[in-house]
Amino acid sequence: MQWQSLSLFATPVIKMEIEDHEKVKAFFFEKINNKVEAATVKKQDSNITHFFSDTNVFNVYPELDWLREKIEEAATFAYCELLNFKKSKDLKITNAWFNLCEVGGVQVRHSHANCRLSGTLYLNTDQNTHIRFMHPLSCSSMHTEIFDQATQDPNPYGLKFHLPYFDVDVQAGDCLFWPSQVNHGYDANKTPDRLSLSFNLMPQHLNTVYQIY
Repeated sequence: MQWQSLSLFATPVIKMEIEDHEKVKAFFFEKINNKVEAATVKKQDSNITHFFSDTNVFNVYPELDWLREKIEEAATFAYCELLNFKKSKDLKITNAWFNLCEVGGVQVRHSHANCRLSGTLYLNTDQNTHIRFMHPLSCSSMHTEIFDQATQDPNPYGLKFHLPYFDVDVQAGDCLFWPSQVNHGYDANKTPDRLSLSFNLMPQHLNTVYQIY
């Protein structure tokens, strides 16, 4: 029997490298060790803390403007050139925050609203650090699909369409970008002092008509 599988409508996750990430890591650890103002800290549980999650860390620390520019340049390339939104023009960070997770911490599955592209720059990692992306059809939906559950055994033909999630290994300096509606998170963290910077972005125009900023 002859057959061919056409990989249609893939879910894109783009990995790029941001230089000088060690400098950013040292900067955030210094702020944490000097006790960041309590009002800026949001504890998800006893093991994971988000800093400036209700604002924009780049507005708080103008000395990080160089990093904002690097991320926005990389995001614009990913969105306009790789994802082909060529008429949307430059992307800008709408909000950004950094995260510290201790061993055992869990980032519950979630997606981001009011943005088109989201991302994370990883700053302190080890061989266990990863992020999990959920297959869109494995998440709750407003539609009325008839649901069936594929076995999780490896496909003998090397196909991975049946996987309900996919874990992406990351290391310090990796910067991931993905469409904001994609559900993501991670299970019990095994990385001591896992540190990352997360952000949301919007393009200057939507649908070539609506100006955002």
